[in-house]
Amino acid sequence: MASAPVTCPVCGAKIPDAQSVQDYICPFCHFERRTAITGQQSLAEDIPERVQNNHVNEISNMTLPFQDDLNQYFRQKFQKLAPGETWYLSVPVKRPFQKTPPLPGQINFFTSKNIMFLLEQHGFKMTWRQNRFASILKLIARRD
Repeated sequence: MASAPVTCPVCGAKIPDAQSVQDYICPFCHFERRTAITGQQSLAEDIPERVQNNHVNEISNMTLPFQDDLNQYFRQKFQKLAPGETWYLSVPVKRPFQKTPPLPGQINFFTSKNIMFLLEQHGFKMTWRQNRFASILKLIARRD
């Protein structure tokens, strides 16, 4: 039994039937938060050559799945970058026909739409995206 409704950090919806503030799935945007999972294999993730060859101001390689406060994380990235500067972000995403094992300690589980919504909500525009249908979303966003 949940004590108070949980607010989805992606779309802002109230989730009245959440198990707890660390265990829920948003029925609207399908963002999922779980308690940290341990004992799973980590995903090997390479930074794409395009990112290595271009001037990218900030790199967040597989850090988003572990953030407690997503909106604060995005606000900090926005404040750190000057207008026009870029940010490389990679994050595992849920796909309808792919089962990606969780990372050790992962608490946030995203769809591609969740990431795009968070970027737009916090003043970023996507400038590049790799592997549209892969289980790891890799993109470069620009601060407007």
